[in-house]
Amino acid sequence: MKRQRLVICFLTVSVLLLTCAFLACSHRDKRDISTPEKALLGHWTTHEGPQKVNYYIGDSKIITAIAGRTIETDYYVVESNNDENSITIRVDMGEAGAFDKRFDFSKDRRSVTETLEVFGNPITNKWKYVDSKTEPQLK
Repeated sequence: MKRQRLVICFLTVSVLLLTCAFLACSHRDKRDISTPEKALLGHWTTHEGPQKVNYYIGDSKIITAIAGRTIETDYYVVESNNDENSITIRVDMGEAGAFDKRFDFSKDRRSVTETLEVFGNPITNKWKYVDSKTEPQLK
């Protein structure tokens, strides 16, 4: 009798734990990655030199957060290629001018290689997707 109760208790706890694990995994950020434009939206991070940089990308603006400061810039899509898994955007820096950035996505679209040209030399950075936030949280 005691043994039967122990087995039932063990099975109940096991089912509850498996259910919780399943729910936690299925609640993962369900972003739309059907096109490069949609996959680019959200919160990304990279390390440029010694600094960790966070990018929050919305439909037409990028908020760059680095060392406690934020910079907001506008952008628009220059070219998008679903077959090549890439997108090129033009970032408008106001009076400082504009420049293009190309993003080549990984197959799962959870990381990208950013390429931009500085004085004719290509510079690349690896970005990783964090979550769907398009603005940093205020502290």
